[in-house]
Amino acid sequence: GFAMCLLSYEYHVLHPAFLVHSPGIKNSTRSAVRAKYASEMTRFIKKKIEPEYRVLYGKNKKCMT
Repeated sequence: GFAMCLLSYEYHVLHPAFLVHSPGIKNSTRSAVRAKYASEMTRFIKKKIEPEYRVLYGKNKKCMT
């Protein structure tokens, strides 16, 4: 999604009622292991992937991760 934003794609969000995945709404569960990996992945994206995308596609103030 970040790369598409940098390429000036437009996004249109449907009403949340249409964004339910089968077999229904899932309850979120907090997992310490998952939270650790999520923060590591976010750090990796910010330090490695975002700068590469900015070199490839330029900068756009409207695009955020």
